[in-house]
Amino acid sequence: MKLEAAEGNPGFAGTGGTIVTNESVWKELYERRIFFTVRRNPSILFGRSTDATSSGKILASRGITVERAAGLAARIDPAWFPDGAVLDIEFLHGLSTERRAGAEAGESFRTLAEFSRIRLQGTDGLRGKTRNVDVDYREALRLFLSEGIVSPAFLGLSAKALGMECLENGLIGAGEDVVVGADGRDSSGRFAKAVGRAFAELGFRVLDAGVLATPGIPLYAYYVKSKIGAIVTASHNPSNQNGIKFVYDGFKLANDGPAGEYGLTAYMYRLADQDLSPDPEEMALDVHAEATELLYRVDLENAGLEPRHLAGVKIVYDGANGAYSAVATKLLAALGADFVAVNVEPRGHNINQNGGVGEIEGHAYFEDRLAPGLGSGSPSGSGGPNCLASIQAMFDEGRRAEGQGLVFGIVNDGDGDRGYLLVYSSRDDRVYVVPGDEIAFWLARGRRDRDSLGVDPVCVNSVESDILAGHYMKSILGIESATACVGDKHLLEPAKEGKNHIVGCEESGHVTFGVRLEDREGKPGTVYTGNGLLSVLRAITVIRDCGSGLEEIIHPFPPGAKDSRYVYFVDKSRFYRDSYVWREDERIALDLIRSRKPAAYSVRRVDFSDDPQMLYLACFNPGGLKEAALFVRNSGTEMKSCVTIRCSRTLYPMMREAMVAVHRRNRDLMKDIASRDAIVEKGILDALCRRDLRREELKTEVERLIGETVADTDFDAILFAMRKEGLLAESGDIIGWIDE
Repeated sequence: MKLEAAEGNPGFAGTGGTIVTNESVWKELYERRIFFTVRRNPSILFGRSTDATSSGKILASRGITVERAAGLAARIDPAWFPDGAVLDIEFLHGLSTERRAGAEAGESFRTLAEFSRIRLQGTDGLRGKTRNVDVDYREALRLFLSEGIVSPAFLGLSAKALGMECLENGLIGAGEDVVVGADGRDSSGRFAKAVGRAFAELGFRVLDAGVLATPGIPLYAYYVKSKIGAIVTASHNPSNQNGIKFVYDGFKLANDGPAGEYGLTAYMYRLADQDLSPDPEEMALDVHAEATELLYRVDLENAGLEPRHLAGVKIVYDGANGAYSAVATKLLAALGADFVAVNVEPRGHNINQNGGVGEIEGHAYFEDRLAPGLGSGSPSGSGGPNCLASIQAMFDEGRRAEGQGLVFGIVNDGDGDRGYLLVYSSRDDRVYVVPGDEIAFWLARGRRDRDSLGVDPVCVNSVESDILAGHYMKSILGIESATACVGDKHLLEPAKEGKNHIVGCEESGHVTFGVRLEDREGKPGTVYTGNGLLSVLRAITVIRDCGSGLEEIIHPFPPGAKDSRYVYFVDKSRFYRDSYVWREDERIALDLIRSRKPAAYSVRRVDFSDDPQMLYLACFNPGGLKEAALFVRNSGTEMKSCVTIRCSRTLYPMMREAMVAVHRRNRDLMKDIASRDAIVEKGILDALCRRDLRREELKTEVERLIGETVADTDFDAILFAMRKEGLLAESGDIIGWIDE
């Protein structure tokens, strides 16, 4: 086989990189700038090396025999490529001299390579449990791959890989500015310093934004004309985890492209294989005050409100003890709101504790009593307050203000890119949750009412959105809608393509929209991002302008049914396309749906190219309208597997039955019972099987049962996961086991 460098592209001279050329099979992939990491293995040339047995199982699930794959790899001798080299494939030529056989081999090789290449990043960046240790890049990568551990060096490795990827592809010049911020969970500061140090080692000037909400990073990057931004955060995840989100040219990294996550992963392998150790020196310019003031000013200008405009409006603000706490309270004061702030004392270890979006997600409403289980978000779902500070404050302020107008709540997550709207109902003494789909609808309605939709407006709903949200966006507001995979890198595709992106929405409270600002030289522009404070403030503004009542606030369009079930502490490697778990889930769900669906309805699997490892089953009515969906996917941000349904209310009983059946099966098949968290979880259930316990009593008993000490942050994170999985309920400091 002949290898040739692509004309006009020097490849990776001096680094062991090679460019392979072909005029047909790989043209599309090259145009999308798809990268691979070369790992020496006869069965899988591209991707992390695996043992022969697991390689055979993986390939067999794709219809490729080990012998056939080895034959394909043999035509491309692994000896031609250094282990760990980055391969930028333009074209692949000469798989076979016989045309028909060559086409067949080429397609098989495409399938093989697509399936085996690695993307370490999840839905939004990299996340995992933290270990604040000094290791080199190779050990940092090993810890992440084998144990899911995030160390300072691992975040530094990811930053250096992105910087090198952008430099070698001509996307940024040496010496340019990069912006680095953090959500404040790391009180030592070592994780953010490792990121800044890695960028500095490549010759960039590092602008240290300090503790700053995630939406502030792309805003400040635009302001100073920086191409790269990084925020050290694990978002809504518990405080025992950390991670990083990257921004390039104003947007989160796409899977593929000039600064894509597959390429970033490839460079991480390449750097780790060179066995480089991080330089202990640090170089950074402190811009925290300027970046914070910019975020405050841009939020104030884009809220659509004049100062003091919210005078007299009662608001409860929950900052999740995170990065938006100081800016949000300052902004609410400037707008004149009569507000109460809770969870606005960040101390690192308390981020996302006792409130925040993560605790509230999945609840349709809260009642001031202990519910029989966690709220499911189903048509009849509710939830007890579980001593959440924001919910208790909503009850207190709502009852105190009875007859004096509505009481609203704004709830953020730790890094501030997600937000929920709460509203208290004196009619039934409940606190209702208005999630991302409805918030997005209010934002779009505000644009329509101001006659500012513009030409060919587009809304993007994620697969987690209300099944009919897009339908009503079009029928009520006249906005075309599209469905995307989870993550704002997918929600913002229309904006990246230059289309008129009005809003993108996820049920989780992640709502994307354009924010206008000027750079340092006064040049106006628009930055598209998720902003959990500004999105809810804008929604409150539209609601007040419309004079809407409680029912319309909660349901601005006819709602469908939403429900989810989680399995935490799973072995994610067990679920992938056509794996045993995948086939079991598909069989169980299809059998139930087909036996229960109305006669004229149809059901089929729908595949998404942006998330090929998501099992998605859709049910269509006779008119072709998608009226229900069940999907299973590994979380891209947590060690959990999710079974989710979105459907019309009439189809909810059928879909719920399928969801519960799949969830029960996945508890048996996916739970990694050998993992430390699962062992602690079992200890908690064993301790609670006899009686309810206070937290400290429970922790002491669990440590006695498992024979080792559990860190407070780890214990709290496991309790959080068990609540979300529906295994525990809490009243005050008392924790009880829910027996299904």
